[in-house]
Amino acid sequence: MLEFTILKACKVNIKPPRPSLIKEVIWAPPLSSWVKVNTDGTSIPTRAAAGGIFRNFEGVCLGGFSQFLGDANALHAELIAAMNAIEIAALMGFSNV
Repeated sequence: MLEFTILKACKVNIKPPRPSLIKEVIWAPPLSSWVKVNTDGTSIPTRAAAGGIFRNFEGVCLGGFSQFLGDANALHAELIAAMNAIEIAALMGFSNV
């Protein structure tokens, strides 16, 4: 509340911009003996990152990863995310991914 009061006193506009697109995403669980991994890679000029999360059929987080890649494009970031997911799944003993 203190931060809000300070922003208001400084006449800072606190209305966020409206999103250009709202897209509903529904997570579908894997079969009970499987582990699902969701990965993503992103980039802007001179900065790229990759990450992922592992979940079981109940949606419980089993682990995750993130990695700063430096200067890379979006395709490179997506491929690194997928390769890291495969490597980490093997290290964690997940055979059904």
